[in-house]
Amino acid sequence: MIRYGTYLIPVYMDTYKHKGYENEGEITGVHNVKPNFNLEYKLCYVIQYPDGFEDLVPISEVECGNYKIVGRNELARKLPFIVK
Repeated sequence: MIRYGTYLIPVYMDTYKHKGYENEGEITGVHNVKPNFNLEYKLCYVIQYPDGFEDLVPISEVECGNYKIVGRNELARKLPFIVK
């Protein structure tokens, strides 16, 4: 599988962060997920952390500004966009 180094960074202090790897969640795919029988399907990013933990983040959370998508080079520079 080809990886391009695209990461999902939490913008706000109270946004969910995986302990120990707050800013290292790599986007590895997109899934259509139905969280509950009564709810509709949601399109979610699949996030992979260096320790192997996988998480799903709804694309709507990125669209409303709770997360920011950055490339490998921007992440490496440690720009001060992490806390809004």
